Amino acid sequence: GSTASESDIVSELRDDGRSVLGVLNKVDTLRGDEVEELVSYVREQLGDALLDVVPVSAKAAIGYRTAQERATSASADNSPSSPAKGAAVDPFAALEATIAARLIRDGREIKRRLTTRRVLQALAQLRVAVLDRIASLERAGTA
Repeated sequence: GSTASESDIVSELRDDGRSVLGVLNKVDTLRGDEVEELVSYVREQLGDALLDVVPVSAKAAIGYRTAQERATSASADNSPSSPAKGAAVDPFAALEATIAARLIRDGREIKRRLTTRRVLQALAQLRVAVLDRIASLERAGTA
């Protein structure tokens, strides 16, 4: 289950109208059905505050990219190179695609919502200050 602090964070995200991208690391330590169960759980817990959930294995991704760098470096040195071992597809590819699709594509809308929220907060604070000043002037005028 989630802790009180996790619930507070989720509530704050919702209250502030913020959206997050859930990245589940170390999925290489789970079975496929466990990954899906965890993705579903995160979606349930974060609800509308969640843009998407992307399961990754940073260990596999770093291994893949290191092998790719070595292979590229070896071919640049005209050295015989062996194909990169490990995953056939970059394990970070899904995360990068999600970032490109969700955050970059939706960037203007995210900025618009954030700006609208900040303007509304500023207006609410200004309203309180104006009402306080009016009350102060009224008290001074009747004294």
